Amino acid sequence: MIFIIVLLSSSMKSVHQTDWAIKYNWWSTAIDAEPIVTPGLHWVGMGNTLILYPNVVQNTRYNLEVRTFDGLSLQIDIEFTYRLQAANLNKLFILAGPGSEDGYPAPGYNTAHEPLLRHVATGVLDNLATMFVAKSFYLNRTSVADTFKLGLTEALAAQLFIDVLTLQLQNSVMPQAYTQAILRTSMLDRNISVAQQERATKVIQMETQKQMAERLAEKTIITAQGEAGSLLAEATAKVDQFKYGIKREAEGYKKSLEYFAGRSGSGAAISDFMAYMDVRAMQDHSSSSKTIKMTNNFR
Repeated sequence: MIFIIVLLSSSMKSVHQTDWAIKYNWWSTAIDAEPIVTPGLHWVGMGNTLILYPNVVQNTRYNLEVRTFDGLSLQIDIEFTYRLQAANLNKLFILAGPGSEDGYPAPGYNTAHEPLLRHVATGVLDNLATMFVAKSFYLNRTSVADTFKLGLTEALAAQLFIDVLTLQLQNSVMPQAYTQAILRTSMLDRNISVAQQERATKVIQMETQKQMAERLAEKTIITAQGEAGSLLAEATAKVDQFKYGIKREAEGYKKSLEYFAGRSGSGAAISDFMAYMDVRAMQDHSSSSKTIKMTNNFR
């Protein structure tokens, strides 16, 4: 009975909610191909054990010295999250080993893959850094981080069966002289930008003033044309009125002359007409005006 209890207790192993495991056969020093991904108690057999791996997202951060495309040495701070591939835990164990000096699995999580992870990640990031000039780490950090994530994802998935989930490029420490040069360049860029904006504002202001002057000139021309048209129309009306008055007056003189010619004959018609004009002038003359002496040369 005691043997059965000992057998059962030594043959059952527990897998927690946050664990994955692979079965390790102590007798043959071999592992099962299929991982255990469900929590609970599992039969492993007497003397056998489980190699545990975390099934949650892991976080790691490295401070690396890299060299850029233009030959500058930089200190970069990289932080990324990753997760092990459950289906390939046996391959990861074969690649990294049990993580103990005696060759047998140690209690707790198997972390034998972590030195390999750092080694591969360091090499990949160091190579990718040579694709960028130094100022990209200061002015275009997002693009650098995206390239790092893509390269690291491909390398760790292919070599260590690890999925990279996120990557952040933190602070990049550059040589002091280069940092000061970048700051000066940034200040000059800002000054140029401000000057360009001021120039654009001046151009807009001048263009606005030009448009206002053009509108004012156009309005002045239209006003002048209107006034000229009005004066021309007024003058034309006065001329027409004057011509009409002269015509009517001439027609009246003609009728008067014809009247005198019919009454007195053609010889005395002019003398009678001029006498009529003398009387007419005296009747039309205003007493407040100068007296005008008219001489009848036709009498």
